[in-house]
Amino acid sequence: MKCEHCDQTATVHVTRVAQGKVHKVHLCEACAQKMGMGPSPSSTGSGPTVADALLGGGMSGSVSSPHRVRRCPGCGLTLRGLQKEGRLGCAQCYDVFGEELDRILRSIHDAVEHRGRTPGEGVKRQDLGRKMDVLQSRLTRAIEAEAFEDAAKIRDELQHLQTTLEAKLEENRKASGNKEVYPS
Repeated sequence: MKCEHCDQTATVHVTRVAQGKVHKVHLCEACAQKMGMGPSPSSTGSGPTVADALLGGGMSGSVSSPHRVRRCPGCGLTLRGLQKEGRLGCAQCYDVFGEELDRILRSIHDAVEHRGRTPGEGVKRQDLGRKMDVLQSRLTRAIEAEAFEDAAKIRDELQHLQTTLEAKLEENRKASGNKEVYPS
């Protein structure tokens, strides 16, 4: 495969997905380095970093002009430094590079907030809580629609789930030596 900027053999291949579209760039090593996408002297020679691809390093072919370079006041890190290192330098970097980090996190995880897992019982309690929220909404709608028989069934189901949740909490309290345990 040929380099997109010259006729040499392409050795650097970058695939980027942005707004649902796939963009592929094929470059020779010299053109990739000119665009800031090739391996840096300090790297292992493995080509562009994930941060380079995600932050668009070299994809536009230009680097921000010196008068617009943002620098973290805490550690002095620049956006280019973030692209090269692939990690932040201090807590203030989150504020300085917030927009870029939001964009990166959304492209990777479809969210900017962590929605991690909870161990075993925590997941079950969360599921119960979600079911109770849904039932509470259905109960409100049934009452508003004056469907009182349906509302009574939903109320009974809610009470059953509440009893189940309280039993799980009590079980966890006993298992943890009567320490206060809150639902996840």
